[in-house]
Amino acid sequence: FHPDTISLDDFSWHKIYHQLKFKDTEWEKIIELASDNYNGVWLDLFDLFGVEILKENFAKITGLKLQASVLENNELFSELNKLDLSGVMLMINVSGFELSEISMFMKQFSRLNIKQLILQIGHQAYPTKIKDTGLQKVLVLKAAYKEVEICVADHVDAEHEMATIIPLLALSSGATIIEKHICIDRNKAEYDFYSSLELLEMNKLT
Repeated sequence: FHPDTISLDDFSWHKIYHQLKFKDTEWEKIIELASDNYNGVWLDLFDLFGVEILKENFAKITGLKLQASVLENNELFSELNKLDLSGVMLMINVSGFELSEISMFMKQFSRLNIKQLILQIGHQAYPTKIKDTGLQKVLVLKAAYKEVEICVADHVDAEHEMATIIPLLALSSGATIIEKHICIDRNKAEYDFYSSLELLEMNKLT
């Protein structure tokens, strides 16, 4: 993302967004490193800056993710519609939307001629409460869209005993993909450490 296209100057996190911003060249190095060492690279797109990063690194990208707040961004959709995404998977976060709206989004984004459409549920609340994980939605979505894969984004408190259990419950409910944040050391992480598992915890979950 680019700070100036996802928030206004007076937004409380605007200055932090500037601190977190990477340049085009930095993204290129990050994507290349990830592509060489891991099985697939996904981009979480928020704005046209993200689309430019996608274009510049297209051959190395496996999939795209769109947050619920981005699904009605017509400018972003219009730019994606200009690309050949036949070899790219697309994950859309449908948290907070009713089935009728989800069906509309599925129809809309299927027009991008993507390789595969994946529905995601889950939101981050720094950290997310256990009761807000939304696991009950998996069965509802599976019943409504039988052929579509479901991803659960789990953002519960990383130090809670359920942090390594909820993903298993999600899989047993019918989800096939889990989003889980990781970090090297929560005590040294300045941002987004609330739900991030450290290495030993990730090994336990695996």
